[in-house]
This record gives sequence, C-alpha cells and structure tokens, in this order.
Amino acid sequence: MKITVNENHNFIETEVIINCQKADEQVLRICTSLQMLDKKVVGSHRGQAHILNASDILYAETVDRKTFIYTQEQVYDSSMS
Repeated sequence: MKITVNENHNFIETEVIINCQKADEQVLRICTSLQMLDKKVVGSHRGQAHILNASDILYAETVDRKTFIYTQEQVYDSSMS
C-alpha cells in the first residue's frame, strides 16, 4: 500500500481519495476507520454532558440497562442502549 499526503494551505478541507483495483476488506476497514474520526458521542460525568470523539472511546458496556463509555481518562454514563 502506498500513502501520499499532499499538504497545501489553499485546501479548505481534508479530502481522502483511495485508488484501488478492488474495494476489498482492507479498503473497507480503512474507510470505516476514517469515518470514525468524525463521529461524536455524548456521555455524562458527574451530571455534566460531555461530547466525546468516538476515536477516544476504548470500549462501552451495558450493565443493568445502563451504558458506560470508557476512555483513557474517564468513565461516562450514556443514554445509548
């Protein structure tokens, strides 16, 4: 796999283009990983809502119908089910 980064101050937003012979499993995993970078999740800690980057979440678990989100620094409650 070849990776090229073109840096230009005139670019308004980042665009990722994948050129491939076939969109195989590896290409689809790359796309999914890139899409996760923009995902946000709301969690609460000590009564305050926090917006979390999905990429910062280590894992989530549900216990007794409550969902907990774990990051490196903190554990958050979530309304996710």
